[in-house]
Amino acid sequence: MKRITMLFAVLMLSAWFAVSASAVTVWYQPMPYPTKAVIDARASNTDPLVSIPHIVDGWITNVYYGQNFVQDDRLQIGGWGDTYRTYLKLDLYGLPKDVSEAGLFLMPYASGGSSSTTWTNLSIINDNWNTGMTWNNQPGVTSLGWLSPPIANQWQGVNITQWYNEWKLGSRFNYGFQMSPWQTTNKFNMFRSSRYAGDDYRPFLRLSFTPTLELKMPFDGNFWKVTTEIGGTGCSYLHSGHQWNGYFSIDFSGKAVDASGNIVYPDPSVANIPILAAAGGTVVEVSETGTGGAGFYVRIEHMGTGIKTGYLHMKTRALVNVGNIIPQGKLLGYMGNTPTSANMGVHLDFNVQYNGSGSKEQDPLAKVVMDGWLLKSFQVDNCINGDSNRYYQSSNVKINP
Repeated sequence: MKRITMLFAVLMLSAWFAVSASAVTVWYQPMPYPTKAVIDARASNTDPLVSIPHIVDGWITNVYYGQNFVQDDRLQIGGWGDTYRTYLKLDLYGLPKDVSEAGLFLMPYASGGSSSTTWTNLSIINDNWNTGMTWNNQPGVTSLGWLSPPIANQWQGVNITQWYNEWKLGSRFNYGFQMSPWQTTNKFNMFRSSRYAGDDYRPFLRLSFTPTLELKMPFDGNFWKVTTEIGGTGCSYLHSGHQWNGYFSIDFSGKAVDASGNIVYPDPSVANIPILAAAGGTVVEVSETGTGGAGFYVRIEHMGTGIKTGYLHMKTRALVNVGNIIPQGKLLGYMGNTPTSANMGVHLDFNVQYNGSGSKEQDPLAKVVMDGWLLKSFQVDNCINGDSNRYYQSSNVKINP
């Protein structure tokens, strides 16, 4: 089972950023999805922006590997008579604009043998590039400065606030970063890539900003599996309902586990799996018949924010009524699969809207934090036979009717 809460707790102890009292600091670790197979299988009406992988990272050398761009579990900078460069680009859709701090972190490891580390030149990329590039057709870059030699097993971070904000505000195109070595005399800086098996050591962004709303996951305090992330990416499909105006939607499976990894609901189809209010607010919509595309659902408006949370495909009619003012953790109903035409098994489609829109252009939704995570942080990973193996822990506590 994937656990990603420990790293978050460690990072929160760091004083790398100085942030205001009202701001929060979160981290976003992009998974290398959607895969090419998912992208190729997308429908013709798919929002093209959801076909962008969350991260593209890899390395290239001027002598070996056919001088082609390589994507494996490492990032290399250095050389021994030859030269290795690393490229990294992040998908920023669904991430907050105008943050007070943005940092990029990589995990170095010992290269082994007799080599040592070297200074790294960090450059911003000026032109478009893709994974089909070779050494002889690399994009142009502008140097930003030098990074000190990394220390194995200690995160190396760089403040990228200026360039992140320029990318998000549209004043600069996001082509990512290039990292190249100062010396190539048996000098190698080795980092874990987004494809490294241990997800706690993959590249990540650390962001500080003032949140528009702080939620808790809509379940009790177990670990819950994400099957479809915002934008519609699943392990083997793209969910059309999580695109365009439904971009900020997450599907959670009923396959929860406890802190010991034990399955909480062996058969979700017969269990009553509680759905809880992610934050306090006023109930503004309740499905009475469960016959529409969302099945039985409830929607809550969170006063003074313009934000509503929706809880779709419930087992039966919600346990609350329009006009009820409810607290965080209020029992809303049970996870289901309504209407009968739904084919995803027992799950919760949790969506968030701002002024009636859940599109990726809604920056207030990008600044919603749920149990310390960005909404975009709830991702699929390590897909085996079409099933994700990534779980997130809820801190919500059920309040009974």
